[in-house]
Amino acid sequence: LIDENEMIKKHEEQLFMTKNQMLARIDVLKKQISGAMDHYRIIAHSCREKIEREEILQNEMLMDLKERVDKLNDMCTDINNQADDMIVTLNTYNAGKSDALYMITACSVDFIVRFFQQIYTTIISITKVY
Repeated sequence: LIDENEMIKKHEEQLFMTKNQMLARIDVLKKQISGAMDHYRIIAHSCREKIEREEILQNEMLMDLKERVDKLNDMCTDINNQADDMIVTLNTYNAGKSDALYMITACSVDFIVRFFQQIYTTIISITKVY
């Protein structure tokens, strides 16, 4: 009976030691997990800040590009208006006397208008990508 009680007592002590070892391991794992979570929180916060800065930069670049396109659009409108004025002026001249001047001026105006329209079209297509 004494041997049996002593064996039970030793077994209980072993179980108690095993339980304490497992609890100690669990505490170590909890600390490691907590440290890893803190580390990943810091990384996530840093990434979020970088993304926000990049979004701000892209928005600023987009606004700058839109302003440039608006300025170019205004320039094209001015050129079209000037071309219309030149055409009206040229139409008032007698076509028989100044035929060569009319042709040179009309071709030049047409070339300039088409050139700026091509630039405008290119910029509009670029802004649609953004």
